[in-house]
Amino acid sequence: MAEQLIEQKLESLQRCVQRVQERIPATSEALANDPDSQDIVDLNLTRAIQLCAQIASHWVSRHTELPPPESTREAFDLLAKAGVIDPDLATQLRHFVGFHSMMIHAHEEVDPGFVHAIGTGHLDTFRKFARHIAKAAGLNGPQNIKIEAEMSVDENGHRHLELPEPIRTQLEGRRVRIILEIPDDVIVDKENDAPK
Repeated sequence: MAEQLIEQKLESLQRCVQRVQERIPATSEALANDPDSQDIVDLNLTRAIQLCAQIASHWVSRHTELPPPESTREAFDLLAKAGVIDPDLATQLRHFVGFHSMMIHAHEEVDPGFVHAIGTGHLDTFRKFARHIAKAAGLNGPQNIKIEAEMSVDENGHRHLELPEPIRTQLEGRRVRIILEIPDDVIVDKENDAPK
């Protein structure tokens, strides 16, 4: 059950990082002048930091050989002490907790340039944290890969996604979750989430 919770939070973390990556403009000026992107980036960075803190606290609480953390920042230090993450990563995550506090309690004072710097230069910190946690928890973690695939329909009307080798061979007989980018000209039935 603990592994399932961590896996769910890691998937949420991955989605937050992806949303930031998708919506972060090229410059801090563009971010400051785009309220919609700013809201999406701010919200997802804040969530990503909160998810890291929740994962760290949960992991530490499940390992009774470690003392209970007195703060969120200390949970990252305990992960480093246990060898789950390296000390440099723990330091970066502690700084993120400070940024999270600013975003929650003094959002108007946060410089968009600072948000832009995190959104363009530090997303790998979240990814590195997720990889270390997944490894420590014995999870393989979801992989993000981008491939070209074709959809075909057989004589019985069943749809098949044609994956390239060697992925097709490795996934044969396994259940996987695939997120599709649907072309704009495809009409999607919102009720059934199926292309028409």
